[in-house]
Amino acid sequence: MSRDQQRAPSTRARMALAALIALALPGAAAGAEWTLTAHAGWTSSDQTLSTREGEIVRSADVGGGASYDLGLDARFGRRLGFAVDLAQGGVDFDVALDIPTLETLRARDQVSWLAVELSAPISLVRRDAVDLFVAPVFAWATFDDVVLTFPALADETVVFDVGDDTGFGVRLGVRTPIGSSGWVFDAHVQYLELAVSGPNRDEPADRLELDLDPWSAVVGFGWRF
Repeated sequence: MSRDQQRAPSTRARMALAALIALALPGAAAGAEWTLTAHAGWTSSDQTLSTREGEIVRSADVGGGASYDLGLDARFGRRLGFAVDLAQGGVDFDVALDIPTLETLRARDQVSWLAVELSAPISLVRRDAVDLFVAPVFAWATFDDVVLTFPALADETVVFDVGDDTGFGVRLGVRTPIGSSGWVFDAHVQYLELAVSGPNRDEPADRLELDLDPWSAVVGFGWRF
């Protein structure tokens, strides 16, 4: 079974979720409490990859990096809401090639993406002082190409043309007002199911396939209006 066939059912589920969230938007707009937010924090993947071609072993480790986002959300009633965020993230990507009779060849780049995230916050606890919420998330992410430079090979460069991906995730957050000014403190942790996939620009048969599935934790502030 191909990778695309394996992902097909979840892709249909993601499209259905996006449609449901989009249908909720008109209801959110009527009499909603709006908040504009900005966050900064850390995202991490901690995934590993190892493949063998004959006597050559290629391994990769994915680390962490900074993440940022700008968002707008609407809360209607006491429990439900709708949010859209523009998020940027990136994680370190270290590759090693183990070749018999040669030193281990190493290269590093950052897997970076820009994502539009749609979510539907559901308040678990909502009082004047605190709003603890959980939200299903649907994301569409576009990735920068992965460029690996090997210093031991006179800076030879390998470029992978990485495509876009969609993913489903979950967010757990907390929001609390700062005095009576309209400002709020806002923080959340989030998991997304995202994958990196694309061919080597010079050798299309050589592909990069990696389930990124990043976690992120961000803190920030918002203006309620």
